Amino acid sequence: MVNTVSGDFSTRSASSYQSAVNPEKRSIFFPKIHSNIFRAIRIARLPAPLPSSVETQLQKFVHDAADHQRALCQSIANQIKSAYANQSSELNLSGLGLGKLGAQAVQLIQIIGQLTHLRVLDLSCNFLNELGQQSGLFAEAVGKLSFINTLNLAHNSLFALQEHFAHFVMSFHPLSKLHSLDLFNNQLGSLSKENAKSFLESLYLLKQIRQLDLRDNHLDYLGDYYHQFSALPNVIQ
Repeated sequence: MVNTVSGDFSTRSASSYQSAVNPEKRSIFFPKIHSNIFRAIRIARLPAPLPSSVETQLQKFVHDAADHQRALCQSIANQIKSAYANQSSELNLSGLGLGKLGAQAVQLIQIIGQLTHLRVLDLSCNFLNELGQQSGLFAEAVGKLSFINTLNLAHNSLFALQEHFAHFVMSFHPLSKLHSLDLFNNQLGSLSKENAKSFLESLYLLKQIRQLDLRDNHLDYLGDYYHQFSALPNVIQ
């Protein structure tokens, strides 16, 4: 009995020893361990450090804010820091009233221009109609976000820009990766016929757009001119 136990023990010990010294047997176990370790390292990616230049610009953005807007600007700055740290592909700035920030709204878009990992930018419900003289600079700043593929400008009463709206849209022409543009419910039916036609002509030149949302804009008053445009396969109505 003793010999049997001893024999089993010796066999197991020899087998363990051979596994330890035999590289072919080691390869049965270690590759899995190594691959799991490397996979864990890839998953546990550290937050991306915010460049000092962006940090400085965000500090200025908050510092320049009016007293009653400083808390909002600080919240936006924190949101941008988080988006950069996590390398988020989406940034949702909907419903923050950016149009009321005036020149600071332009400054904000210029800062966002350094978040080159972004693909989706939501600027809906922001009173962009109140940008006034800053609307052109705002649109030009958006037009430099060459990395985004989805832009949401819904619910911004953009009709108020009137003759400036066509230029507003044309500023997006350099956005070669922009595939989706949402202009839902901007009361564009309140544009004059001349301005509305200029706006549609500007949209038509955005050949890269695959999905264009013009719903709830009541552009039927343009008659056949609009109906021919709305028949394009990329237009949602």
